[in-house]
Amino acid sequence: MREGLMWWASLIIAVMAPGSAGTQTSPAQNWPTKSIRIIVPYPPGGLSDVFARLIGDKLGRLLGQSIVIDNRPGGNTIIGTQATAQSASDGYTLLLTNGALSINQSLVANLPYDLDKDLAPVVWLGESYGIIVVNDKVPAKTFPDLIKLAKDQPGKLSVGVPGLGTNCRIAVEQLKDIAGVDLTLVPYKGSAPAISDVIGGQIQIEIDSIVPLAPQVKDGKVRALAVLAATRTPDLPDVPTTAPLPRSACRTW
Repeated sequence: MREGLMWWASLIIAVMAPGSAGTQTSPAQNWPTKSIRIIVPYPPGGLSDVFARLIGDKLGRLLGQSIVIDNRPGGNTIIGTQATAQSASDGYTLLLTNGALSINQSLVANLPYDLDKDLAPVVWLGESYGIIVVNDKVPAKTFPDLIKLAKDQPGKLSVGVPGLGTNCRIAVEQLKDIAGVDLTLVPYKGSAPAISDVIGGQIQIEIDSIVPLAPQVKDGKVRALAVLAATRTPDLPDVPTTAPLPRSACRTW
C-alpha cells in the first residue's frame, strides 16, 4: 500500500431544536419539568446508542427527570434527524448523532430539514477509532493478508458498514482506492445488524467503531486486523494500526 488509511474518528454531537431552555424566557426558568427524549438515528447496540444510554443515565440523575432513548434508524440518520427538527422547540428533544449529520449535507440534494435553521449544536461528547474485523472463517490473519486475499478474489469479499454516508463508508472507499482492491459494500441501518452478519458469516468484513466491536473481538466472535488510527488503542492493545496519515476526523460543527 502506498499510504496509510485515514485516521477514522466518530465525533458525537448532541443537537436540539432551536428555542432551547437557554433561549426561552419565563417557562424555561424551571426547565426541565418533564422527561427528556434523546433521539438516536440508529438501532440499539451501536456506538451512538451506547453513548446515548450512558449520557442519558447520568443526565437523568443530574436533572431529576427521566431520559427516554428513542431509536429511529434508517435513511442514514435522516429519519431521526427529521424527527428532531420537527419536534417542539422547547428543549425536551435532543438528537445524538455523528459525522453523518454533515456528510448528508453533501450526499443528499433535498434534505427534509435545514441544518442551519432547524437544529442547534449543544455539545461534543467524544470520539472513537474505527476498526477492521473479519469473520473467523476468513483465512486472513493480518491486515496485509486481507489485502492479498481481496486482490486474489476481486469483488468476492463483502464489507459491512453501519450506513452509507458514514465515516465507515468513507474508510471503505479509501481502502479500495489506496490498496487497489475490489470489495462489495453492504450498508446497514446501524452497527448491531452489521455485527450480527459478520459474526454469522453473511459478510466477511466489517468496518465500524471499536466501541461495539471490542467485546466481540475479546470474545473471539470476530478477528480484529487493524485499528484505523496512528497509534494503538488501549482497548485492544494487541491489534496493530494501519499506516498513519495526518489526522482526518469529520467534525460536524
